[in-house]
Amino acid sequence: VRIQSLERGRRQRRLAEEKRELQQRDVDEEKAALRIQAAQRGKMGRKQAECRRQERENQRLQQEMENSRITSQQLAEEQAHREVQAAIKLQAFQRGNYGRRKATDIRQQKKEKEEANQAAIMIQRNV
Repeated sequence: VRIQSLERGRRQRRLAEEKRELQQRDVDEEKAALRIQAAQRGKMGRKQAECRRQERENQRLQQEMENSRITSQQLAEEQAHREVQAAIKLQAFQRGNYGRRKATDIRQQKKEKEEANQAAIMIQRNV
């Protein structure tokens, strides 16, 4: 009777542990599902918000075109102006890079010349 009682107790504890593990697994799966659902809702929300922003922007541009009666030539001129401005910025960027590179080279040459002069002075002192 005692052995049977011990065995029943072990079996009940094992079943209880298995039940707890199943419940924990269910809770973990539910949490994971909620995280996935939340991520998906966020993704869909961002996509919808982007669509709304794009629609508003298109409506705004359309309204501007209707209000100002911009002709295709004016649009082409504006696009050309933007391209020229972009080219000017690129040129300025390149000039800056070239100038910095040139200044670095000049500093390096001065440093090498100074080192050579110092070496010559040291040689002359030793002679």
